[in-house]
Amino acid sequence: MAIDIITYVRAKTTATDEISQLDIQTYVPTPEENDYEVGYITRFFLQKINDSDATIYEINSYFLEVIESNGLYKVQSIKWRITGTPQDIMDSNKKSISLVLENMPKLSLYLPNLLQFAKVK
Repeated sequence: MAIDIITYVRAKTTATDEISQLDIQTYVPTPEENDYEVGYITRFFLQKINDSDATIYEINSYFLEVIESNGLYKVQSIKWRITGTPQDIMDSNKKSISLVLENMPKLSLYLPNLLQFAKVK
């Protein structure tokens, strides 16, 4: 079944309008005491799905629910270690980043400080 041009333009305009209204703001997590007891936090990152050079944003879990059904962005989550010895924390966080580099190659550039939020022992 062919789609007529008017139907196509309406559908495209609606989708574009919804995306342009999406206000992506970078989120900086604030670990709480119970996070330090657990030893890690889960961090969420998003990037346009068709551009591996696009800006990477860190988002919170609430925005994750909004964006997951969007289809224009890829989302990655990582476990970010926040307690231990400095070397253990850095090794663990480097490993977490490496596990998602295939899907989000520039994430390591976004996260240069492997000891971010760390409480070292």
